[in-house]
Amino acid sequence: MRYIAFLRAVNVGKRQVKMTRLRELFVELGYGAVCTYIQTGNVFFEAPATDRATLERAIERQLLDALGFAVTTCVRTVAEVDAALASDPFAGVVVTPDTRLCCLFTSAPLPTDLALPVIVESRDFTLTIVAATSDAVFVTIQQLPGKAGNAIAFIEKEYKVQATARFFHTTQKIVAAAQGTA
Repeated sequence: MRYIAFLRAVNVGKRQVKMTRLRELFVELGYGAVCTYIQTGNVFFEAPATDRATLERAIERQLLDALGFAVTTCVRTVAEVDAALASDPFAGVVVTPDTRLCCLFTSAPLPTDLALPVIVESRDFTLTIVAATSDAVFVTIQQLPGKAGNAIAFIEKEYKVQATARFFHTTQKIVAAAQGTA
């Protein structure tokens, strides 16, 4: 089965790893057809069908042992991410130069009774959860000029999950690359 591992905070600050080394670490786990996409911790690989939690634990353990720092890992099948994107979660969202469309991958689903949209205003940005599946959370961030929003911090604190995020257009490119269509 073809998977994508979304790794959090790779190549941020002192958490540096060359993509060549990252691919080697996945091959050492016995995974095949290992590829990386850009420098932010997106790894495609083939592995026997298994539950994602088992893959996530193995990858996190391997990265901690080899790199010396913990890396939150969210594994999804390529088909799962493709289906989530195909649901058109941002339909109807008005995009301005200060709007960011983000996909968050979480360690557990958000509550099923979540009343959408969830709107959170801070002094630096407005965050809106516009859609959520068992595999992904789709968020808009309306930034104030010169400010940046952090959807991960809010999602982790509010819903007691671990998360990693990618911009929507980047996630589309990741899926295309994983499918070999990029």
